[in-house]
Amino acid sequence: MPESSITDQQAEVDPITPTRRRLRRSVLISVAVVLVGAALVASGILAYINERNDRQHLSYVGTAGQGARLELTVRVQRVDVAGEEMVLSVLPSPRGALATDEAVGEMAQNVRLYTPSLAQSSVTLEKGTIPALQHIDVPLSDGTPTDYPFDHYSADIVWAASADDGTPVPVAMDFENRDPFFSVHPRSAVAATQGILLETEIGRSRGTFILAWFMMAAMWAMSLAVLGGASVMVRRRLGLVWPGMAWMAATVFALVGLRNAAPGSPPIGSIIDYAAFFWAEAVTVASVAWAAVAGLHVEHHRDEP
Repeated sequence: MPESSITDQQAEVDPITPTRRRLRRSVLISVAVVLVGAALVASGILAYINERNDRQHLSYVGTAGQGARLELTVRVQRVDVAGEEMVLSVLPSPRGALATDEAVGEMAQNVRLYTPSLAQSSVTLEKGTIPALQHIDVPLSDGTPTDYPFDHYSADIVWAASADDGTPVPVAMDFENRDPFFSVHPRSAVAATQGILLETEIGRSRGTFILAWFMMAAMWAMSLAVLGGASVMVRRRLGLVWPGMAWMAATVFALVGLRNAAPGSPPIGSIIDYAAFFWAEAVTVASVAWAAVAGLHVEHHRDEP
């Protein structure tokens, strides 16, 4: 084959090859992005399911049976760190000889239920009535709110009941956490004739913990981005670049809004502030001031003849 025809064929083939390579590379990158995104979404869903099952885990304390007893359905509605209390919804249900009809839930005799609340030490369940839903406040202990998001607390849930003549009434409890911002884990349980005790350990939920860490990382990233932008403006003597100055000044207030959006409304002076927010604000404000002073200096020299 003549040499000139081989050269002509290469000239026709070579321009197409890079295009195909770029197309193939784009397809591979797109597939990789889709696979990584699908893996992240799947892992996130699995983590959510695991946390949901852990948070809504049912704990039964007491002795189940056919005898006369008072069954308590207890749900954690809210953990109030500022008020140092855990709000419970409690639905008493008589069982066995304690009820005229278990299906209806009507009391066959008067029963006094002793609660773990300091404000409401007992509740009277009257004969011939169907017990109503009660809201009981349990005090928290062993915790510091400013340790957010690493703060942990404990609470002791104690129940006891007695008849009019002082005879103890057996009590059992079905316990579940419904607060999405906290994890409430039973630590130990004691069941006796005189009553039941459930010791709980309370901490921030996994989602709250992850979001708090993300917010701290975002604060540092935003402040360092502003510092980088200010250094470019100063080093290149760009003067007062108004779009850049507006962006940097807006970041000062954006950090405040991000801090106030922290789940659980942590008090000022928490770990999240000392680890990220205070420093991020200081770096951002200093960067804005640095860029403004250097920019004014450049602008004044430009006006000189």
